[in-house]
Amino acid sequence: MTSRSQALAIGTATAVAAALVVLAGPASSQGPDPDRRTALRASAEQLQRLRPAVPRRDLVASGSACARDAAGDPLPAPHGPADIDELCVAHGDVLRVTLRAAQPTDPAADPAWAEGVTGALLVLDVDGDDTADLELFHDADGAAVRDPAGAPAPGCPALAAWDGTALHIEVAGTCLADVDRVAVIAFQGHDADADGVPAGDFAPDTGALVVTRAAPPPAAAPPPPTPHPPP
Repeated sequence: MTSRSQALAIGTATAVAAALVVLAGPASSQGPDPDRRTALRASAEQLQRLRPAVPRRDLVASGSACARDAAGDPLPAPHGPADIDELCVAHGDVLRVTLRAAQPTDPAADPAWAEGVTGALLVLDVDGDDTADLELFHDADGAAVRDPAGAPAPGCPALAAWDGTALHIEVAGTCLADVDRVAVIAFQGHDADADGVPAGDFAPDTGALVVTRAAPPPAAAPPPPTPHPPP
């Protein structure tokens, strides 16, 4: 992958900071970046360093799966709107990700979304090499898919939605058409004071949520032949 990618995990036998060594790359020489997604990514990098080292245990499923997350574990301190309660991933014709917080807030109504570094970041490994290949964002500007260098991922349109209880991201099938297995780790940041320093939480706690593509439904059986009366 790109030089900005780092290993998502260091191996199942090693104690790692709850799996994905998210996102880090060389320091920018261009000074502060005003882009909210870059700021959210940087916050994830910083909070990743505070995570306790635990043995990696991926959760693996076919088609779709959900992973519950421990309560009260945002960093640097508990904060309900940043506290991930559940991460769900469905991989089929499209990729659907659902992220539910302990105290969810509406991106269109909570000022922290428009004024602070608030949003969801999903890091994807799509080729099984334990490196970050794609980053999905859900923030005040909607949804976006970027590569680890921060460039828009070609052929990867995404939609963001809020249903009153959870955040949803849907990525078009053209983006992952040839991907049979995707590993996902989520970060939720919430900047209540709009000071650029969000509280944040990662899920799952001990690895990645790994989902293989759902098998297509079996083809319908052909209709029986039409009987013909004897001559």
